[in-house]
Amino acid sequence: MLLEHVRATFRLFAIFVYSTPYLALQLLVQPVFRVAPGKARQAQKILTRRWARGMARIIGMRLEVVGSIPTERGLIITNHLSYVDIVALWSAVPGLFVSTHQVSRWPFIGVFARTAGSLFIDRDHASDAHRSISLISEAIEAGNHVILFAEGTTSMGSEVLPLHPPLLEAAIRTGTAVSCGDIGYQVEPGQIPAHLSICWWGDMTFYDHLYALFRMPSFRARIEFLEEPVEAPNRKILAKAARELISQNF
Repeated sequence: MLLEHVRATFRLFAIFVYSTPYLALQLLVQPVFRVAPGKARQAQKILTRRWARGMARIIGMRLEVVGSIPTERGLIITNHLSYVDIVALWSAVPGLFVSTHQVSRWPFIGVFARTAGSLFIDRDHASDAHRSISLISEAIEAGNHVILFAEGTTSMGSEVLPLHPPLLEAAIRTGTAVSCGDIGYQVEPGQIPAHLSICWWGDMTFYDHLYALFRMPSFRARIEFLEEPVEAPNRKILAKAARELISQNF
């Protein structure tokens, strides 16, 4: 028990020490966007991916990637189980995350998310949909992968929740296919099952869950990118087709 608390405390300290230089470098990259946006975006993605891979090691995540990582610009949709999905996906894909606007105001995390190029949307107000779709479309047109958790919330991982169609309009507007993937987690024998220890859902509080996760010795994350991208004439059909494809492994 004592070892677990020491492990969790060390990881919290290590994350702060490890992340601070990366945040400083990301802040230095921001002015470059004014004169060389392409080079700045490339540097931003490299820094973010290296940070995520280091974070995975710190928190004890052993990542396995199955299938071909998407190479064409466009949306990438996966199921959403936990905040650690972001570390796993950023370790594998140099993409821009679509995130709720509340995250932009979180201490430290919000600044890091902004400097990493996250696209912030307001899911609570339907009036923000047009701006959000335009924001995502512009990112795709600029040649980026845009990673979207279209379920809109996390789950325990027993099924893929219905996907919200509105933001998928960005794929229709840009004429791009949607790449799909699924995420899963496994824990070591004797540990609390993954749907309670790694997945963050329901009324679980963030800080209690985070500390409990950091007490664990290690866990496995698996991302499977599905081979065939999805295309459809409208966003509702696209959402249904993407959900059916991701659900094949459930």
